[in-house]
Order: sequence, then structure tokens, then C-alpha cells
Amino acid sequence: MAAYSQKRKGRQIKDTKKILDGHVHLFLSDSAQKSPTKIVRQVGPKQLKRQCDESFILIGNAGGDILFVNSRILEWFGYSRKELIGRPLAWLIPGQFRVQHTDKRVDFVVTPHHKSIKHEPEFQGRGKNGRTIPLNIRLDPMGKGNDGATLVTMTNITERKRDRETIRLSTAALHELNLNKTITDNASTSLLMLDTFGQVTFANPATEVVMGYTPDELIGKVLHQVVHHTHQDGTPFPMEECPIIGILPLTHALRNYEDVFIHKDGHFYPVRCNARQIFIQEVRVGIVMEILDITDLQHAEKDRQLSTLELVRQVHERTEELVNSQKRLREMAAELNLTEQRERQRIAMELHDYLSQLLVLCRLKVSQTMQGLKPETQELGLIKETEDILDQALTYARTLVAELSPSVLFEFGLLAALKWLAGQMIHHGLNVTMTCEGIQDLKVPEDKAILLYQSTRELFFNVMKHAGTNHATLTIGKEEGMLRITVGDEGKGFHSTKGTATSFTDPSMKFGLFSIRERMFSLGGLFAIESQPTHGTSASLLLPLSLKREKRSILHQDPPGDSPSTSSSLRATL
Repeated sequence: MAAYSQKRKGRQIKDTKKILDGHVHLFLSDSAQKSPTKIVRQVGPKQLKRQCDESFILIGNAGGDILFVNSRILEWFGYSRKELIGRPLAWLIPGQFRVQHTDKRVDFVVTPHHKSIKHEPEFQGRGKNGRTIPLNIRLDPMGKGNDGATLVTMTNITERKRDRETIRLSTAALHELNLNKTITDNASTSLLMLDTFGQVTFANPATEVVMGYTPDELIGKVLHQVVHHTHQDGTPFPMEECPIIGILPLTHALRNYEDVFIHKDGHFYPVRCNARQIFIQEVRVGIVMEILDITDLQHAEKDRQLSTLELVRQVHERTEELVNSQKRLREMAAELNLTEQRERQRIAMELHDYLSQLLVLCRLKVSQTMQGLKPETQELGLIKETEDILDQALTYARTLVAELSPSVLFEFGLLAALKWLAGQMIHHGLNVTMTCEGIQDLKVPEDKAILLYQSTRELFFNVMKHAGTNHATLTIGKEEGMLRITVGDEGKGFHSTKGTATSFTDPSMKFGLFSIRERMFSLGGLFAIESQPTHGTSASLLLPLSLKREKRSILHQDPPGDSPSTSSSLRATL
């Protein structure tokens, strides 16, 4: 008997399983005592069947080696019992989970446990063919004491994960559905869904506000037959002609389509429609529509158009008034210049006919007095000084008469007058160089000649006042049927704005140039300025040349004797 017992001690008990009367007896080796010990764990038949059917069950020793596996493990993992018994439990776990599992198992073995523990988070098992499966692992101590044996239950949670994902997706879909419902319920425009036959399958609450029909009254009905069946003139609107129904078999969308619908109470009202196709798994199932009542928009648009027309009318009237006022101002400016010139002529004639004659007579009397005196008379020097003063006064009067109303302009024409003016400017400190480009004779009506002469004179004085130079040029020529008179300088210059007089900083200069421009416009001509700082200024008077000689023309001939030049100064003679 002793020999038999000793023989049993030297034998390694690998695995014995008996099922008797609904009980399972597991015989395991005691790895802690290094001697065989029979440990019996009884498991109820219902619990055993559930575990065997749903779980992968194995038993491991304190070292983590597999002592027992159930048939479910063999089926799924693809190993034979012989291949698994004695292998480490970590052999069934992919590498990325092994460290975590080993730490849990060691902690479970070192610390006495009387209750089962679960691994969190989930692990994965790896089969012989390399496929993996998500698992939850449960560790149960075997026996009342800690003999090192552990019951390992691994549950396949694939279906559980799938169920959780299904629940998550369903929850998200429900949330999206609730969100969409919230959006459609609170939308201010009518939102509809039609199937491929044009029947309403969905309508939001705003539809009743727009169409007068509740969603329940529309669902299941063909939309065209409810709100779009008749034209405004009372003629039928065939369904096959309806643009909304027409897009059902097509793939394009309907954007900002405007039409007229029929309200539930029978009145017509304008709408704007947008529609696009609905596809489910690439199958067309209908269209979604947005319908907006644009009655108020059309009224607002009509009011806007009426306001715009009224504004345009008022602007046209004001513009016409401004144009007429500007025309009258130009005419008045031209008339003012002519009046000024006539007044200059009158004053010049008064000076010539009265003052100058008195001065001449006085000088003659002084000369006669001097002739009757003896050379040694003391008053002779005083009388001589008086004669000189009278000569100066007479010279000034003659020059003043010439500047007020140059007789050369009326006697010999514009070209001669401009030549004389260029020479006269030397007395004011401005040296003018004059150039005539192909001009031998100018036939300009008297009123226009006067304005051109006065404008040229003002341009010369502008050079003297603002250019900072004592030299100017005068160029006279013809181009494209226009007479061009250009006054240029190489002075300080200024920033011009497209040849207008609106950018001049000096008020007197601005008004003077503006006045010149208005004069030229009144004559049907133009006034152009080109200037840049430090690059001088060029001001041009342009006047269309008439082929016919007008009534108010003057003689155009050079004065007798030497012609006036730019380098000589002419004095008016009486």
C-alpha cells in the first residue's frame, strides 16, 4: 500500500474531468506545494452549461501555465488540447495586451482574493490562424485558500460591441432626427417632401401658415392637384406642364423658381420654390422642397421700384435744372465778359477822348510857355519838370487805354493782338516766347476774340503770381478743326485733377481758372490744364473753328509798318 502511495506522489496529474450527477470534479496539481493535491470544485449544471456555451474557460496555475481548457477554446482558437496544456496563458493574448494581463494576473496571485475580478478595459484573444476576438476576462480563485490555481473565464464580446455600436448609432440617429424635427418645426418657410409620384410625404408646421393646409391635410395627396392646378386666368394647369413635378425624373435642382399657388381659401399668392432630389443608396426616392410666400417681398419690390422711379424722375428734373442753370450762368458769364469789355472800351474812349486830349493840350501850353521865356528865367527848370511829368502822364494814359481796350484787337484781329500782348508782358516782368504753328491768319468772331484775348491775358498773370518764374511760352496752332492757344511755363506746378480747376489750393487761382473754363464752355470750346509739381504747367484754350464767317467779325490785317514782335513793346498812339 505504501509503495502504491509513493508511486502516486511521483506522478504528475495533468487533467482529470468527471461529470457525475450534474457535478464536475477537476483534479489539479498543487504548484505551490510541489505535490499532487486533489482540489474539487463543484459547479452547478446550469451555470456550467451557460459558461461552457458562451465562454472560453481555462484553468491556470500560479505560474500562468494552462492546466485545463474547455472545448469552446479549442473550437475557436484552433489549437488541440495537447498544444495548449502546459503553455502560458499569455500565449493566447496578442503582444500589445500581454504586459497588462501579466500585471493583473501577478497582482491577483500575490494578493489573496476571495472574490473574482474582471480585467478592464477589454482584451483581445488571438487564434492559431492569427485572427483576433474581443474578450472580457474574469479571474476566479479556486478553493477556499490560495493554492495558486485560477479559473479564467473569457467572454466573447463581439456581439456586445456590435450591440453597443448599434445603440450608439441609433442614439445618434435619434438625436439627429430630433434635431432635424426641431429645425423643420421652427422653420419660417414651408418644407415639404414629395415621393416620385408627387405625393406629399412630409410637411412642416409652417406649411399651414403659407398654404392654409395642415400637414395632415397634405400628406398622401399630390401637391400639384392641391395648390397648383389652375392658372390665375382660370384655365387648368396640366400636371405634366408643372416645373416642380417636371424635376422628379431628373437629377438637377430647382432654384429660385417663382410661380403662383392657390391658397386653401381660394386666393392666388406668389411663391418662390427651391427643390432638389433625395437619394437613398443611390436610388431616387423623391424631392425636398422649400416654399416661400413672397407676397410681401413683391410689394416691397414694387414700392422700391416706384421709389426708384420717383428718385430718378427727381434726379432728372434736378439735373435738367442744374444744366439749365449752368447754361444760364455760362451765358451770363459770357455776357458779363462782353459787358466788361464794352465798359473797358467806354472807359478807354473816355480816357482817350477827354483825359488824354487834356494832357496833350496842357503839354502844348507848357511848350508854348517855355518858348516865350528867356533861357536865364528861374522858372524855366520848374516848367521843364512839369513838361516831363505831363509826358509821363500822357504815356501812362495811352498805355492804360491800350490795356483796357487794345485797339490792335479791333483793328487788326486776334493774332496781332496776342503778339502785341506777348510783347507788353515784359513791362510786368514776364518774358513771353510766342510760337505760331502754321497760323498765318485767324478769322475769329469779335465776341470770341475778346474772350480768348482776355483769357490769355489772365493766364499770363497767373504765371506771374503762382508759377515762380519770369518766363512763359505762348503757342498758337490748329488741330482737328480746333484752334489751340496754349500758355506754358516751367515753374512750380501743382497737382491737377484730370484737367479741371477743382484741385487748386489758392482760391484766387481756382476762381480765375474756373472763370476761364466757363467762358470757354460758353463759346462751345474747352479749357484743359496739365501740371505736375516742379514740372510746370500747360493751360490750353480750345475753340472749334467755323468755316463760315460770322456777322460779328472784324478785319484781319497786319498794322502798317513793322509788325509787333515778342521782343518789342508797343505803345498806343493817339
